[in-house]
Amino acid sequence: RDPTMPQRIVFLLGGPGAGKGTQSAELLALFPDFVHFSVGDLLRAERQDPSSPFAATITSLIDNGRIVPSDIAIQVLQRAIASRPDAPVVLVDGFPRAIEQYTSFQKIIGEPDFMIFLNVPDSELMRRLTERGKSGERADDQDPTIIQRRFSQYYELTYPVLEFFRKERSSLLREIDGHRPIPAVLESLLPLFAERSERM
Repeated sequence: RDPTMPQRIVFLLGGPGAGKGTQSAELLALFPDFVHFSVGDLLRAERQDPSSPFAATITSLIDNGRIVPSDIAIQVLQRAIASRPDAPVVLVDGFPRAIEQYTSFQKIIGEPDFMIFLNVPDSELMRRLTERGKSGERADDQDPTIIQRRFSQYYELTYPVLEFFRKERSSLLREIDGHRPIPAVLESLLPLFAERSERM
């Protein structure tokens, strides 16, 4: 592990609409000294930064529902993690979105402490995205074509990450049933942070 990053690093992955951001917010409410980074949010912020050399590339890719190249995503994520050496735990949601991103992270930063995968059926994911699009919460949830492209990218690139962890990194994988009410999912996550939960 990169010695400048002493925090426990936890990946939080799942399909589009699986509840990654929601569960991260729930954990942060319980553990305020944790820090949460959504790679998607970091990249969206990066494209709004006029001084960023990546802004135009990121804008084009995100607007078309495509995955940002590993070298850009890792640089942005590495900078964010390094900015919070005080946090005991760093939750990184929506990452890695492809095996290439994981191998790049491993080479540059090291292994995560573990990866949480929220399992939610496709029909429920689609229902959640449709509802989120209606509320106007996310612009990329309002276009059915982009939603379908995100699912295609998920199965082509991200789902193989889960399969890889099941076969090659099973000791780091924590699969959670995400097709339940928010409090029930959170209750399943808390034992993963048992040493912190006991102090509550």
